[in-house]
Amino acid sequence: MNVSGVTSSGVSSSSVSQSTMQGMNTQDFLNLMVAQMQYQDPLDPMKDSDFAAQWAQMSMVEELQRMDQAITELTTKLGGLGTDELLQASALVGRTIEANPSGSGGVVSGIVSEVRVNNGIPTLMVGGTAIELKDITRIS
Repeated sequence: MNVSGVTSSGVSSSSVSQSTMQGMNTQDFLNLMVAQMQYQDPLDPMKDSDFAAQWAQMSMVEELQRMDQAITELTTKLGGLGTDELLQASALVGRTIEANPSGSGGVVSGIVSEVRVNNGIPTLMVGGTAIELKDITRIS
């Protein structure tokens, strides 16, 4: 007697859209795994390693979703500050700069001790003076 394999939905995993996968949670995944076990071909069952690989992939997707949410929250807290500006400013910590800050009336020179974010704008602290990136005239 010839027995063919039975699938639960007739849809291959590669044809499932990305948007469908984004809406899945752990419970959905477990429900799919149980259904997959119930309807698998008894003459050719899935291997334990296949289940472990699927579980690991689902765990990785959940962790990536948590990281994405954390990055979004951080960006919101920084007031929409571009990461490029913040990276540029933080790269100057410990470096000697010269700047002509608006309203200071003169050139300020010294080592950048820290970066602060004021009203969404990164400012460098040099000897107690706040300097914006746009006011820097020399970096050494």
